[in-house]
Amino acid sequence: MSQRISPQTLYVLRNDLRINSVIQVLEIPWKKDDMKFRFICPQCHGLDTSTHSKTNLGRCFSCQKNFNTIDMVMVKKGYAFRQAVDWLLIIKKTLGTDDGQSLLTRLALRTRIN
Repeated sequence: MSQRISPQTLYVLRNDLRINSVIQVLEIPWKKDDMKFRFICPQCHGLDTSTHSKTNLGRCFSCQKNFNTIDMVMVKKGYAFRQAVDWLLIIKKTLGTDDGQSLLTRLALRTRIN
C-alpha cells in the first residue's frame, strides 16, 4: 500500500509551486499578452485561458475548466492523482536548484508563443 500524502505536501504543491512554472515544465505553449499569462489548454486546446497568481490557478474560459498544479499534470500527462503528485515533488525539488532554474528558462523560451 502506498504512503498517504500529507495535507501539508498537497498544500505546497497546489499553492507554492507556481502554476506558470508547471505549465512551462510541461512544455505547454504559452504567451503573455496584456500582462496576462495565457496557455494552450491541455484539455480543449483553446487559448482563451489565463492564470491567476493569487489563487495559483489556471482557467480555460472555452471549456470552463480550472486547473491547479496537480490537475494540470493529470490532464497533460494522463497521470493518476498519485503519479501527478510524485511528478510534482520531483519538479519542485529540481526547480529549487540552479540547474532546475536554468532548465525552466530554456523550456520557457522554447514553448513561448509569439
